[in-house]
Order: sequence, then structure tokens, then C-alpha cells
Amino acid sequence: MATRKPTIQVLFPHGRAPDARAHLFGGLEAFANLGASEEEFRRFAAQWPTFAPVEIRKGKRSDEPRGEPLGLTPEMHGIVLKYQGYLRRAWSSDPETDRQGLVDLLLGLQMDLANPDPESSTEVGKKELRSSLEKLMGEPYLGDPAQFATLPAEGPEPYPQSSTEVKTAERKTLKLMLNSLTMADSDQYAVYPKVIVASWELGEFSYFPLTDFQRAFYLLFREKWRARICSQCERYFIADKPRQRYCSTACHGMAKRNHGLRWWKTKGDARRRERMRKPRRRKALKGKK
Repeated sequence: MATRKPTIQVLFPHGRAPDARAHLFGGLEAFANLGASEEEFRRFAAQWPTFAPVEIRKGKRSDEPRGEPLGLTPEMHGIVLKYQGYLRRAWSSDPETDRQGLVDLLLGLQMDLANPDPESSTEVGKKELRSSLEKLMGEPYLGDPAQFATLPAEGPEPYPQSSTEVKTAERKTLKLMLNSLTMADSDQYAVYPKVIVASWELGEFSYFPLTDFQRAFYLLFREKWRARICSQCERYFIADKPRQRYCSTACHGMAKRNHGLRWWKTKGDARRRERMRKPRRRKALKGKK
């Protein structure tokens, strides 16, 4: 399947150019299939430390954006699961994906979400943030952002019906989660990609993702036909060919075997019984009447 010519240039590190796509797609598959437990998140963070959905850096805010990237810290567990939910909805072509702006979130285009409110450094601001977080989670907030890992995907209360209200509720929830990591008096802050930077030399716009998660999702965004869910094991995977339905040869073999068994149970056994009931015709020997 032909790939559309991009109108936005994305630059990758030259040192990883030959195997960049395989690495990025491998990490994105692992992100989409990540389990909710702390142990699974720990293993994922150790193997894919650059796949944070949001770039959180440590240092003075006056030095932004030259601080040290923190990567996937334990405190980001809940935020990763939140972004995983967005990714899975886009992956499965949820019709609400565009109306709720989930692609913008996954590419890091919503730059205002982690900008802390100036009042968040005051005691009153901290109390208000804690109160909002506890209302969101339905339990006391212990000061550990990793608590968000137990937050249901839809929150403690059902969402309103309209897409606009859902979008507003999602943004509010995500902003609270990010603000818990980037309060005004902390030494951590969020950095977002440079987007829609016009280049006269290239004659196009440029997008500069900061994390491998953002790079990988942009590649998938440009070739969305690759986003598949295995028909056998329901695993999220990135297809090599447009007609690929299974994530592995093992799943393909199992699907063929199951299809054969179903055919035999519904049709094959009955056909064999019918053949056995019919008298067999003996073949005449050559030269004899």
C-alpha cells in the first residue's frame, strides 16, 4: 500500500536510521499491550525507558527546555495507562478518536495541559489540587502520582454523553494528573514537541518529537493501516502487509487449526457419514466385462 507523501517533516537521529522503524514500532506495540500491574510497568520502563508519552524534565524552569529528561519514572505509571487508553482507541479506529482530539494528545500537540497554575505553589493551591485529585480517584491522595495506575479508564463517575463534554472531562483529568508531577514550586516540568515550524529551505512544516513514543505514534499515524488487532489472540500489533490479520505465525496456525475443527464439527463429520452410507462402486478390471 502506497504511503501518502507527508506534509510535515519528521527528523530522526542519524545514528539509528537503519533500524529506527523496527525499534519504534516494537516499543509502540509493547506500550499498547502493557498490563496494568506495577511489575509489568517496571519491566516495560526498563526495556523502553524513552517511551514516555510526555517529556518530563528535571531542572530549573528558567533553563527550560535544557533540563534532564526523566524518562519513564514510577510516578508516570498512571499517566502511561491513561495514554495507553487513548492509543488503543485510535488503534481500533474508535469513531470518537478525532472528535475527542486523542491524536493531538498522543502527538503532544496539547501544550497547555502540563502548564502548572501559578497558584499551585501556594498552600491553598496545593489543597485544591489534592481535593480535585481525591475527587477524581474516589480515595485519599497520598502524594504519590503512581496512585493513578488504579484509576479506571473512565474515572469514578460516568462521562457525559456529548463528545464536547467528554473531551473537556478528559482534558481536566489529564491536566490534574500532569500537574501532580509539575507543580509550580517543583523542579520538574513538561516539555512539548516543536510543531508546525515552517522551513523555507525544505518548503514544508517540521515536527520535532521529543520521545520515542511520539516518534513511533507519528509513524503509525501516517500509515494507520498497519494498526491491527490479532484475530486470534486480540493482541495489538503493527502489520507488515495490508492483508495481515494475525500477529504471528503461531496465531495464524492456531486460527487455521480452529477453522478446520469448526468445519469438521459442522460439516465434515456429516459428510463423511453420508459417504459411508452410500454403497461403493467397484472398479471394473481392465480386459474384463
